[in-house]
Amino acid sequence: RDVDVAGTSIPAGSRVVIMYASANRDETLFPDGDSFEPNRDNLSQHLSFGKGNHFCLGASLSRLEAVVALEELSRRIHSFSLSSDNEVQYQPSFMLRGLKRLDLELTTS
Repeated sequence: RDVDVAGTSIPAGSRVVIMYASANRDETLFPDGDSFEPNRDNLSQHLSFGKGNHFCLGASLSRLEAVVALEELSRRIHSFSLSSDNEVQYQPSFMLRGLKRLDLELTTS
C-alpha cells in the first residue's frame, strides 16, 4: 500500500534504501551536520558504530587505533598539504561517498 513518511509519499512496491550515514548529519541533533566537528557536545550520540544490540564490538579497538595512529603521525610529520598535482576523484558508491585516493606532500620533523 502507499504510505506517507514525514511528508514524503512512497508508492506501494517502491524500494526504500536506508542511508545510515545520513543519521550523523541530522541537523536537529547535530547542528551544521556536514561539518567535521570532533569536539561537539553531543559527540557520543553519533551512530558510526551502530546502537543498542547492534553496537560494533570492535568500536573501542577502532577508537584506540585511531588515537595511536594520529599520535604517531603528529609526532613524525611536521606539516602536510595536498599534492600540487592532486586530482580529487571520488569512489563511485551507492551508499557512501569517499575519495579514491588522497595525495599528500609530507614534511617530517
